[in-house]
Amino acid sequence: MKSRLEVFLMGRYLSMFKIFRKFGPVLFFIIQPIILISVIALSSFGLISSQVALLLFSAISLEAIYIAFFIRARLNKAVNRLEDMESKVLGMRENEMDVSRMQRELIYAGHKIKTLQMDLYALKKTGSIKLSGNGHRRAHSPTVSHS
Repeated sequence: MKSRLEVFLMGRYLSMFKIFRKFGPVLFFIIQPIILISVIALSSFGLISSQVALLLFSAISLEAIYIAFFIRARLNKAVNRLEDMESKVLGMRENEMDVSRMQRELIYAGHKIKTLQMDLYALKKTGSIKLSGNGHRRAHSPTVSHS
């Protein structure tokens, strides 16, 4: 038959799993050694039986395994998030390269337009181009007389 202290300790220990989910593994790195020392002290003073102490030690070992799996799962999620962020950064770099290429193309097109404007202005000054009545430009052709 279990004593009241044994029942109390088992109930407290099982509620630790609920606390773990709420506060995370850091709290258990503090609480677990306290529980271990308490169980060893209570067992050495004869307040709990060796079977209960063995049961509590087994539960603590299982808890350590659970914490290891929990930490590994969180680590895997963090690695996946980092990989997603890395792919997004690479995508942004590719977009930046595309934008840079487009800017160079626009600057080149602007230079070509400027050159065409200067050529048009030169042709206009020499009289090679005249404006027609509707505002469109056309090349000047010499007048041919039919005699």
